[in-house]
Amino acid sequence: MFLGGTVALDGEDLGDLSSIPNNLAAFKQRFRTVFPGEVAGTTSRWARQYLQFVHEVERQDWIVYKSKRTQMVHFGHITGAYRFQPQAGLDHAHLRPVRWVGSQPWGTLGPLAKKALSSRAGFCGLKSELNDVLAAIARLNPTTGA
Repeated sequence: MFLGGTVALDGEDLGDLSSIPNNLAAFKQRFRTVFPGEVAGTTSRWARQYLQFVHEVERQDWIVYKSKRTQMVHFGHITGAYRFQPQAGLDHAHLRPVRWVGSQPWGTLGPLAKKALSSRAGFCGLKSELNDVLAAIARLNPTTGA
């Protein structure tokens, strides 16, 4: 979720994940405990996404967020550490501060970037599609590039 100067993930029921070791097995265990009826493949995918969000993302890493509601793609840099901040009425309690540098309409992205952002669920890294995404970012600020 795109919240002003942050990016947020849902799952308040998971509690604060900062105390879970940087270990996929530990994250999988938390997800299996909180969501006991969920399919193992689903909880494994979620665990991997949250592990990256909590432990692997570093300051200055790029983040790309696609809003389904507005069809805008927002680009920014992570600026700080993970924090857990439950808020009344919102389930998006897992936060990372972000300096958003720009946004573009979905239609302006190249086919590889669209494919990457369409096929991803939640938070995850981009692999081979990164060059197409970075080209879109570079168009935001041609004097500094990506």
